[in-house]
Amino acid sequence: MINLLSPDIKSSLLYARRNVVIRKVLFGFICGVIGIVAIILFGSMYLNREISRTSAQIEQTKTLLAEQKLEETQERVSSISDSLKLVVEVLSQQIVFSRMIRQVGAVTPEGAVLSNLTISTITGGIDLTFETADQQTGTQVLLNIQDPANELFAQADIEKISCNNVALNTIYPCSVTIRALFGDNSPYLLISKEQN
Repeated sequence: MINLLSPDIKSSLLYARRNVVIRKVLFGFICGVIGIVAIILFGSMYLNREISRTSAQIEQTKTLLAEQKLEETQERVSSISDSLKLVVEVLSQQIVFSRMIRQVGAVTPEGAVLSNLTISTITGGIDLTFETADQQTGTQVLLNIQDPANELFAQADIEKISCNNVALNTIYPCSVTIRALFGDNSPYLLISKEQN
């Protein structure tokens, strides 16, 4: 096909087509800018509304917690936690007396008998009172209890030793009180420290 249009008309048509394309691009750009501005405005309004609603909820929650005495509840929970720790500590130092007394009886020398056993504190210590035939037997009781091979106590000391010479007709005129402490790895503790 032969184009018989004059160069001026051809040029006008070319620029007209370009103008149409430029108008479409410009219209799209303007619509895009308007869309972005609208999104920014609506987003800003939405964020401000959410911030104010969240602030109101926080204030309401603070008021509710103040009414429910949160600090007092936390103190009670802390107190209960401390009590539980004390219970665990006490249980970890409970003694299996049946096994321990059997072992004390096994290491008690001839001429001595265990007459009293007193728990002094919850720190793992007890007081043992023996009636003995003489002071030397009382000392031997201490040595047997202190012997690590017997696995009785970590430490033991004589608290008091006394002999009643007036009562000559008794078999055991002397009394020896020994304070002993269980070790952390004692086989007579209900809950061994190694298990924790």
